[in-house]
Amino acid sequence: MVAEPRKEAAIGNLLLPFTHGIDGQAITYALSLASQRGAALVLLSLLRPGGRKGRPAVRLEDIQQATDFLVYTQQRATRMGISTHHAEIHTQHPVQSIRAFAQEMECEGIILFVRSGKGVLLETDEIKQVLGDLRIPLYVATLPTPRFCLPAWWPRWLGGTTM
Repeated sequence: MVAEPRKEAAIGNLLLPFTHGIDGQAITYALSLASQRGAALVLLSLLRPGGRKGRPAVRLEDIQQATDFLVYTQQRATRMGISTHHAEIHTQHPVQSIRAFAQEMECEGIILFVRSGKGVLLETDEIKQVLGDLRIPLYVATLPTPRFCLPAWWPRWLGGTTM
């Protein structure tokens, strides 16, 4: 009888918070980390009401971007065999909501991304505030700056030909 290799026990949940700017590289990194750690990835979309006084409303563009983030990430996770959970919170205080949600979901850590000194998936100020609270472990990744490449139309615009 051949013994099957033991899989590491899942460490729990890793939280991936989102307020703006879908970034495929960051999402791929977060999914890879969850896979390596045997963890479920908890997707948290934070929507900030910003409507007229007395009638706070979330902008339709923000709702659509949060939906796109969720769908894109869940599809990639499904293909990679990674378990996901998701939640959407309407809040004026996203950082406090991230902390409270991470504790409530018993997350083993929060995944944060920066590129060229700016926040990715979260605003730069939000990342700085999350970094100020060390009660929950943080996974902070600095993403490389994308290389500049010329658009396909550039040679035609100069009167050249394309291969």
